[in-house]
Amino acid sequence: MRSLAFLSLISLAFSCFATTHVDIYHAEVAVNEKVSDEMARIQGMQSVVVRATGDRNSVKNAVIEKALSQNSQYLSQIGYKQKEKQKILKMVFSEKQIGALLTQAQLPFWPTQRETILVWFVEDKDFQRSIVWENISNEQVNRLKRLSEDRGLPVEIPVGDFDDITGIDPADVWGNFLQPISRASQRYHPDAVLVIRAHQDSFRWSLYDQAPDEMMNFASVPVTGSASGENALDTLVDQLTHYYTNKNAVVVHSKSSLSVKVSVTGVSRATSFFSLESALKQLSSVASVDILGIQGDKVSYLIHLLTSRKEFEQEMMAVSLIEKDQRDDDTAIPSEPEDTPDASGETPPPPAGDSDIKPVENTAPAGEVSELYYHWKQ
Repeated sequence: MRSLAFLSLISLAFSCFATTHVDIYHAEVAVNEKVSDEMARIQGMQSVVVRATGDRNSVKNAVIEKALSQNSQYLSQIGYKQKEKQKILKMVFSEKQIGALLTQAQLPFWPTQRETILVWFVEDKDFQRSIVWENISNEQVNRLKRLSEDRGLPVEIPVGDFDDITGIDPADVWGNFLQPISRASQRYHPDAVLVIRAHQDSFRWSLYDQAPDEMMNFASVPVTGSASGENALDTLVDQLTHYYTNKNAVVVHSKSSLSVKVSVTGVSRATSFFSLESALKQLSSVASVDILGIQGDKVSYLIHLLTSRKEFEQEMMAVSLIEKDQRDDDTAIPSEPEDTPDASGETPPPPAGDSDIKPVENTAPAGEVSELYYHWKQ
């Protein structure tokens, strides 16, 4: 049911747009004496999480930080290539497992069908204003494109051919004159039009969140913003991404596909209770902890796991506050795995020409609920 609801939300959000499919599950990281394979896998997974959420701070989420150390269970394919004498680690992450992770972390998932933004970038320099075209290298526009790609924000720069140059004047763009901007933008068929006015390291922008041929028909005021300083373009992309994720991202409310019930006896003091809960939450195998109930000196928890039950039990052996209760705790009751934001449940194919990427055996745990028993050490 959650999958159907998720698909309905996505189709409703994008029914009015042509949109672009953004590849968020592939990552490439250079490996060298400073960046090991393990560091590259972590960086690759971080980039996937950022593109999936649109939020660069999402990698600071406690659940995500734990999952980064378990990155192998989120990888579906891995391989190497040489690029300009550099060794590049190529990775494909599992759409299903990344979706489940975002659900566990309660982070928004930004669907991969995203609106394409046509960017009119006009620069005021040396008392002259000029439009930056795709066929002209410009440091600021190149940085804007890199930042947008890192966040999964599809942007397009006008090519600057004869039709562009004769169809619009820099003064039209600087003045935000809708008629010439609308007319010049229509040949690109974008979902939105962004006008950026740049002067040194200061930027003012206006986002017209509709197709170009509808710009003249809308009475609504454009979304606007400004930024200045060394990190002004970072701020600009932050503002744009925040707008689109607020508009389109979806949070699926469910828990981990693997849970284990833990009962601890002998917890007779409030300080013991809080110490135990804190210790459980700090385990790298734990996504979240729910309290099921307290009866006398017995506390029961439902632990949502990032790893297998075996790995969780191994970590529990290192918790000095408790010891294993010698009763039968080996009964596992199968349960249906939770749905995730993955619409198809399929792993994305490797990019064309990447035949050397090897499949990675997915070690993500199957759905089950078990019960474990422990006793508080007095």
